[in-house]
Amino acid sequence: MRTTVVISVMVMVLLAGPARAQEIPLEQIQSAIARGVEEILATQAEDGSFVISPRHQEAYPRGATAVAVMALQYARPHLKGDLRARAFEAIRKGLAYITQRGAEAKTYSAGFVVAALFMENPERYRKWINGYARMLVAGQRRKRGEEIYGEWGYLLPPETGLGGIPSWQASASWADKSNTQIALLGLYYAHRAGYQVPRSTWERAREHYLKAQFPDGGWGYNPGKRPKPYANMTIASTISLNLCNEMLLKREVQCKAPPRSKAVEMGLKWIAENWSKPIGVSGTIGSDTYGLYALERLGIIMGRANIGGHDWFNEGARQLIRSRSWRSYGGTSQVSACFGVMFLARGLEPIIINKLERRDTDDWNNTPYDVKHLVEYIQDHYQLPVQWRIVSLEAPLELLLRTPILHVSGHEALDFNEQEKQKLKAYVDGGGTILGQACCSMKAFDESFRQFVTEVFGGKLQPVAKTHRIYERMRIRGMAPKPELEVLAADNQQGRPVIIFLPHGIARPWHLGGSRAREAYAVGTGIYFYVTIEGRKMYERSHPDAVRSAP
Repeated sequence: MRTTVVISVMVMVLLAGPARAQEIPLEQIQSAIARGVEEILATQAEDGSFVISPRHQEAYPRGATAVAVMALQYARPHLKGDLRARAFEAIRKGLAYITQRGAEAKTYSAGFVVAALFMENPERYRKWINGYARMLVAGQRRKRGEEIYGEWGYLLPPETGLGGIPSWQASASWADKSNTQIALLGLYYAHRAGYQVPRSTWERAREHYLKAQFPDGGWGYNPGKRPKPYANMTIASTISLNLCNEMLLKREVQCKAPPRSKAVEMGLKWIAENWSKPIGVSGTIGSDTYGLYALERLGIIMGRANIGGHDWFNEGARQLIRSRSWRSYGGTSQVSACFGVMFLARGLEPIIINKLERRDTDDWNNTPYDVKHLVEYIQDHYQLPVQWRIVSLEAPLELLLRTPILHVSGHEALDFNEQEKQKLKAYVDGGGTILGQACCSMKAFDESFRQFVTEVFGGKLQPVAKTHRIYERMRIRGMAPKPELEVLAADNQQGRPVIIFLPHGIARPWHLGGSRAREAYAVGTGIYFYVTIEGRKMYERSHPDAVRSAP
């Protein structure tokens, strides 16, 4: 069972601030979410299913219901009163409908059902998640020499243990990027739930995406039928390829930044350059909610606040709020409402850790998935809808201050200029905490970080006593030895931690993940809870005026 979320934790999450610059009034976004939720709730039938589209209801009754349930799950924290209670009950009935009938052996259904069940409770629904994941693995196309190799089509082999419907056709040749992105979405959540997706599945999918990418960086729907790049499919393919790369990361991390994926970079570049161009049947980027749903995943999973200078959330939210009717290519207004609600609700989730991208070097990213995996661990084990981002010191100070922790790591000596040093000091003075890590215990970073602390903050890092309350937040019984932490506290050693330093960094186990990273995750989680609960209280007591005037 997941850990119960206590009130103090929820207060801490709210203090972290929304995952966006406040350009659009919060009440407008919440009103749009509520409008979409009302439209979704109106489609629920007596048996618990959601008839968001007659066509989809006939072909994908479990899948369509899962999409509606996901939208309500994301929206739930932003709803109030009777609407929240109605959404809670609708989710319960929808999940019962999905799990009290046989498995739906179709790719769209499998991907969305796994995601919905994972979001609700992966332990309770483990049998269903594993069963649908097995169908997805078995349904990937494996014929070499054909465009469909590594992709998914509409149908899957049935999972007899779940009472699957025998609709599989081994000779079916149709496959496309839309089915494939949803298949990989389902496998991504199945992986997070503990299902061991074969490495070959990710390898085949990655090989396909590398082969199918157009020279300009875009991807199409189906090379045989529509041989040109489309906006939605390029967004979906970019994030799908990125997921494949993540799942195929080597088990050993060298002491240097890994090479960047040229194909992913080309995809991001294509998206930025074609942002406002009408490309393909779905129109411009963000002009329909199915594309916005893919754009949301791209931004959140890759930790990007903007893509090619475009603030993806604010630009997408602005379109949704201005539009009287939401549009999704090939779907009804209710289908559009589901994807629109997911986009808006996820955009309001708090960012809890920023990862600092330093100028003129890749040394900040030696372990690319470190902060991402830590935040996912916090999401999964504490049921907290939280996010992370990559930021640079070119970002406005007010944006940095919305996130309680700034993660700084590396192997090489730091090289902050005077302007960057002053911004970091202003961040700390405004209530933020810098978490530093010397990856692989590298001496050059260690020495430069200590020098930076002394020069900018006028103090020295001090070892943390093993009886310090910060260790009480690290909830792994029998952890021995306790990790070595050093702290610079505000005012005195009893003040809030403004700098926390791990001279023997744990970014590598965060990056690799898995059961062996449990203690490293416990350390990161303990630091996070200490900073955002106890450290925040210390700051509020000493800066009451700053807290009252905070955005």
